[in-house]
Amino acid sequence: MNLELRHLRILRAVAELGSVNQAATALGLSQPNLSRQVRRLEETLGGTLFERDIQGARPTALGLAVLDRAEPIVHLLHELEQRLAALHAQRDRLLRVGWATTPLHELLLRCLDCVDVGVRRPRVRTAASSWELAELVRAGEIDIALIDTYSDTPPLSRTDLAEVVVGWSQVALAMGANHPLARAPSIALADLADEDWITCSGPDGCTDKLRALCAGSGFDPRLTHYLPPVSDCRGAILRSRRCVTLHQVLRPVPPGVVLRPIADLTLGIRHSLLSRPDGPGAALMPAFARCLISALRVLARQRATAVDASGLRAVRPA
Repeated sequence: MNLELRHLRILRAVAELGSVNQAATALGLSQPNLSRQVRRLEETLGGTLFERDIQGARPTALGLAVLDRAEPIVHLLHELEQRLAALHAQRDRLLRVGWATTPLHELLLRCLDCVDVGVRRPRVRTAASSWELAELVRAGEIDIALIDTYSDTPPLSRTDLAEVVVGWSQVALAMGANHPLARAPSIALADLADEDWITCSGPDGCTDKLRALCAGSGFDPRLTHYLPPVSDCRGAILRSRRCVTLHQVLRPVPPGVVLRPIADLTLGIRHSLLSRPDGPGAALMPAFARCLISALRVLARQRATAVDASGLRAVRPA
């Protein structure tokens, strides 16, 4: 039998109360069960831990030696339990919002000033990818997340997450202003077969999506630069290396970079809110969705971008 923390608690209770019966009651155990555990402890430790008579139970020399070591351990554990309880209580008073690669995070932050979140205090947490962000929501580490997914992928089909679609936006071709295609009258995917491409590294499948799109036009893209989905050096590479990349039209355009539509590209981005149906963010999702839809329409008009937010829906599979 291995000595465990519960055994130390048993010894401490018997010593403090001076009675096996009272210790059993205090610990929620039956008297035979507690007596049996004390006997097994004595067998493990090789000696009698308590002297028992009509006056109760008193620690022996061996019992005192064990209790002397056990007391600080049990005390430290008690402090740890209190600290964890305080941390859990503090977490319950927080509203944790997050995003990964979306360009709409400022809109989400504005919603925190417009939506009544009650007594909860907002806290922000970001992730490196949409996949990681969804996992954080699933694990209960984020209450409400703003996530971007490809428009041709179905909404969530899992019961552990709820998705509310707040709008869609377009994807265009980004290149340096000095690139020959920047002045082309029209661009089709097939026109890009000989171009060098920037692609996004990470677990969100951006490279696979790009390959699939180009395969539909009969070529495999020449991937020469791998960058994170959000990178400050993207504009510099586009300008200096004469390459191209796909770009969300709602994302800011770096200086010296232009966006051109691809005539036969129907791919877009779906902007959604995620939460756990049983989490604290679920009740706030409708209010956040209304706020984001309104803000997204304003931003779309400012960017002269077609964003259809009329398809608001909650995806809760059976």
